[in-house]
Amino acid sequence: MDKYRAIVIFGPPGSGKGTQAKLFPKRYVHFSTGEMCRNVDTSTNLGKRIRERIDAGNLISDGMIVDLLKQNLKKSIESGGYDPNEQIILLDGIPRNPEQAVMISSFIDITAVISLEIPDEEIVKRLLKRAKIEGRPDDASEDIIRNRIKIYNQQTHEVLEMYLGSVIKINGLGTVEEVSARIFSSFSKKSSH
Repeated sequence: MDKYRAIVIFGPPGSGKGTQAKLFPKRYVHFSTGEMCRNVDTSTNLGKRIRERIDAGNLISDGMIVDLLKQNLKKSIESGGYDPNEQIILLDGIPRNPEQAVMISSFIDITAVISLEIPDEEIVKRLLKRAKIEGRPDDASEDIIRNRIKIYNQQTHEVLEMYLGSVIKINGLGTVEEVSARIFSSFSKKSSH
């Protein structure tokens, strides 16, 4: 196999990307860079650097994220969790900027992009609630949240421009089921063309 096939799910922090990704059928395998970073071993130098950047509300360097993704893909293939011949990758959190898009294009073929659209104020509300419920330090401060939204908006706009013909915009407000229904309805229309 030359390149791994993938769909990207975009949305600001707290937009429900991870929740929606889990609802995809088994032929899709979810790779969340946020999850990978949160679960990174902080006893390592890389883990410490990643944790420091997350706590400050900053993004991880492109090279570190791409390397982390490659490692996780390799581990998942070796453990039998991902079969590139049978399954499609569902990327969540990468590519976050044009540089990452170029870096991953050497080993990933992105066939569609789902963009969850949610107002900033709703994101702040969701993340503050999630911080209380899940004890997520990256969601605990409104200033950190607003910084994450600002960075997301600045960088993601450029990435979406790169995939313009493949972008499916979805209203991310409503229940999990309502958003999921919108995704699958739009996705099936797009893939039938």
